[in-house]
Amino acid sequence: MATQSAFCTAKHMDLYRQGVIEALSLAEPCEDADLRDAYMAIAEQWRDLADKIERDLRRRRKLPE
Repeated sequence: MATQSAFCTAKHMDLYRQGVIEALSLAEPCEDADLRDAYMAIAEQWRDLADKIERDLRRRRKLPE
């Protein structure tokens, strides 16, 4: 999944961060190792996307340092 920086906002970043928390909360009680790994992979990807958006917004000075 690629991000389009022109359309990425602090709201998108926050939504990805909320998704990370949700994916981790779903992974924790999961007894199926494959499903738990899938939730963890989603959490990692969304964390990376949120970080990428945050870096881009800071670069464009749309977020405080």
